[in-house]
Amino acid sequence: MAKREDILETARQLFNAHGFQAVGVDCIRDKTPASKMTLYKHFSTKEGLIAAVLADRHDRFSHSLEQALTPAVSLTDMLARLFGWHRAWFCSSSFNGCMFIRARDEYCSTSAVIEQQAARHKAWLHATVHDHMARFDAGMAKRHGQAISMLLDGMIVQTSPGHDRVADTAWISVIDWLGLDDAPSTLPAMVVSL
Repeated sequence: MAKREDILETARQLFNAHGFQAVGVDCIRDKTPASKMTLYKHFSTKEGLIAAVLADRHDRFSHSLEQALTPAVSLTDMLARLFGWHRAWFCSSSFNGCMFIRARDEYCSTSAVIEQQAARHKAWLHATVHDHMARFDAGMAKRHGQAISMLLDGMIVQTSPGHDRVADTAWISVIDWLGLDDAPSTLPAMVVSL
């Protein structure tokens, strides 16, 4: 299993840095290093490898975000953690946009498997935002949960690697929009492990 994980990690790094179509199987094989036979033993197609990378990314993403949101003690705290987590991700060395949005863009009509992975992740994010908001205010979650999720996607698209201004600006807007009078004007420092 170690070789499979090595291939997966190499593919994740390369796809994140260069895109899915730009990185060929031979490049992944050479960087791992693994024989082509070993690579195809674990992943019979490039599409299968991409799907495995996206599934792994979803697991890492969901685990890290859930760890950040679970300790929240109020709606304001939860939202500050949500935006703070995204801010930390944007400033991390691994941020290069959303792998799910990029996969959907690159394989928009050619791969049902990849489309399903991207849709699953986005549906999970919406449900997670809604559920964590609903812990504190079900009405607020129902009225604004989807819009918060859409705002997060917009932030991801607008952010360049290493920049945090988009998250800070969005947070100030959320404070005003939702009337969060008890909200801190600056986002909390968060840890992101993807």
